[in-house]
Amino acid sequence: MASNQSKGAFSGVASGAASGAMVAGPWGAVIGGVIGGISGLMSGGAADDAKKLAKLQAKFTRMETAENLRRMKLSAAHAVGGAEALVGASNLINAGSSLRHINAMRQQFQSDQAWMKMSGRMKARMQEKGGSAASSGIMSNLYAQQLSMVSTTALKSFDFGGGTETYTPNTPQTTGAPASLAG
Repeated sequence: MASNQSKGAFSGVASGAASGAMVAGPWGAVIGGVIGGISGLMSGGAADDAKKLAKLQAKFTRMETAENLRRMKLSAAHAVGGAEALVGASNLINAGSSLRHINAMRQQFQSDQAWMKMSGRMKARMQEKGGSAASSGIMSNLYAQQLSMVSTTALKSFDFGGGTETYTPNTPQTTGAPASLAG
C-alpha cells in the first residue's frame, strides 16, 4: 500500500503539471509538476506523521495502563492481606462481618481494575482513530487545494466573452423632445 507521502507527491505532480501547462505550456508543466510534487510530498508526509504519532500515543497509553494495573493489584493485595492479618491478630474467626468486609474489598478492587483496563483500551483506540482522522483530513485538504488550483487555472484560461459589452439601443438618439411629443 502506498504511503500518504507518495500519494501526495503523485497528486501534486499531476495537478501542478496541469496548472503549469495551462499557464506556460510544456515548461510550465515541468515547473508546476516539480513544485506540486514537493508540496504534495510534504503534505503527505504530515499525514503519515499524524498516524505514527497517534500509534505512538496509543502504545504509551497501553503501557501506562498495564503499569497502573500492576500497581493497583499490588495495592489491592496489600490492603486485603492487611485486613486478613488484622482479623487473625485479633483472634476473630474469619467469618461473618469480617469475611463480608474482606470479600467486598476484593470485589471493589476487581471492579476498579476492570474499569482501568477497559478505560485504557478505549483511550488507546480513540487515539489511533484520531490519528487516522487527522491523516485523512490532511490528505483531503491537500486534494481539495490541488483541485482548486487546477480549476482556477482552467477557468482563467477560458474566454467567456470578456464581460466588457456595453448596451446601445437600436433606435438613434435624438436631442430634445421625443418625436411623438413634438408638434
